[in-house]
Amino acid sequence: MRQLSEADKKLMALLACDGRASLTDLGKSLRVSHVAVGRRLSKLISEGYLRVQGLVGVKKLELKLVLALAEVESPQDMERLMESFEDCPRMILLATLLGGFNFVALMVAESPEVLESISSICCIRRAKGIRRTEIMVIGELVRPQHIPLKIPVERNYEKPPCKYVDCSVCPRYLTNKCPGCPAIKGYRGPL
Repeated sequence: MRQLSEADKKLMALLACDGRASLTDLGKSLRVSHVAVGRRLSKLISEGYLRVQGLVGVKKLELKLVLALAEVESPQDMERLMESFEDCPRMILLATLLGGFNFVALMVAESPEVLESISSICCIRRAKGIRRTEIMVIGELVRPQHIPLKIPVERNYEKPPCKYVDCSVCPRYLTNKCPGCPAIKGYRGPL
């Protein structure tokens, strides 16, 4: 890992405040040309130090957040769990932990009904190799106000990418208590 320069750090801080800032405005703040900012920005992105992306407003979209902790039995079960939820559009964060619970996931729900579904039916709890779980609903999100969310551009899946549930036969989906997975063709929700 190379040492980030003060200019790199300042550029990253400016973009953290406003990811849509123009190269010209960034150059003025850094006291360099927009061309120099563009080169520095490209280098930070290509080296994996920075990614500029759109974030969605949790409060504006009235989204609910769910934190799931799990104790996963083996490294193979952990790998399988990570792979299963890698393409889940509701998944914001997947990480390993050190301690009794060794896995954490942060998920988003569009409504209280979806919150119930992802906390019970289509959940990490159903995965093979899970010893125990703890599901917590986040009350008020103080910081950050915006989160990265994989809103599917195209709904290509017949079944959710996690493969733990099939919305087409799920009682909650069939009785309109859940809109289904945002990745499936029959999704009926706001995302």
